[in-house]
Amino acid sequence: MEPGVKSLLAAAAMQRLVAIRLLHSLLVLLIVSIGSFALMRYTPGDPVAALIGQQARLMSPEDLAVIRRNLGLDDPVHVQYGLWLRNALQGDLGYSLGLKRPVTGVIAERIGPSFTLIGISLVLSIVLGVSFGVLSAVRRNTAFDHAVTVGSFIGNSMPQVWVGLMLVFLFAIKLRWFPAGGMVTLGSSGGGLGDRLEHLVLPVTTLTLTNLVVWTRYQRASLLEVLGQDYIRVARAKGLGERTVLLRHAWRNSLLSVVTLLGNSFVFLVEGAYIVETIFSWPGLGRLGVEAILKRDYPLVMGVAILSSLFIISGNLLADLAYGALNPRLRSR
Repeated sequence: MEPGVKSLLAAAAMQRLVAIRLLHSLLVLLIVSIGSFALMRYTPGDPVAALIGQQARLMSPEDLAVIRRNLGLDDPVHVQYGLWLRNALQGDLGYSLGLKRPVTGVIAERIGPSFTLIGISLVLSIVLGVSFGVLSAVRRNTAFDHAVTVGSFIGNSMPQVWVGLMLVFLFAIKLRWFPAGGMVTLGSSGGGLGDRLEHLVLPVTTLTLTNLVVWTRYQRASLLEVLGQDYIRVARAKGLGERTVLLRHAWRNSLLSVVTLLGNSFVFLVEGAYIVETIFSWPGLGRLGVEAILKRDYPLVMGVAILSSLFIISGNLLADLAYGALNPRLRSR
């Protein structure tokens, strides 16, 4: 088969893979929206009472019923979901009950800090995790390898909440090296780059640690498996240098299984953002979602849930496409 024909077939197979993954992503997003909507509606409690607060005790049942009817909360659940879905497809995620503002505007203000926190943590997790994993595999059964292995098990056993609180206690309260929370120093006019970096250190460290452990263990196991293959022994028998064998043959092939971890990393980071942003008062989507849940702000909860799901789905889609690009056999499935 001619090279040009092979390229066309490979491109067509890749387009087919992208189309299938996009359809799967849309279906998952629809299921998430239905589940989130139903869960919020059937959770015990009254959103009107949560919205009004103490004033709800002073209002008559008739007045509360009027407010509920004006908000559309007395309609059947499927009718409420249908209206929400129709508006969402038009880019309207509703009106926040607690903040009295459009949900899209509130989310737009919080998406930048969350992407900054998650993006930096993702890059650090991959770079440090892959580096530690490679060094640990190359120096197998050495003191460095044992230290990495023990450190991985310890890091994997520590809850993220505990790590965050301990970092605050040690580095913010005792040593006073870094601020305990927020994105900028109170009273400063926006904060400079140095001030923002100081506020990023503790939340980024907390969010990175758990993900770093997973990348390190996966990279180590994958590289050790590849180093034991016959073609690695043949490459060494041909007289190739150890650096060439490691970088051009072993490490590149080990990335095929490691890249599948990319999708899970997005899940870990988005889930962890809810915890980390709450601990460190970081003004991102995770903290916004927690506050919306506590206030039973249905439109805001749905907006944050959909955007979080979309971010996770996009991460898994990128991981599938990267794996498909590295593994041509997957494209024909």
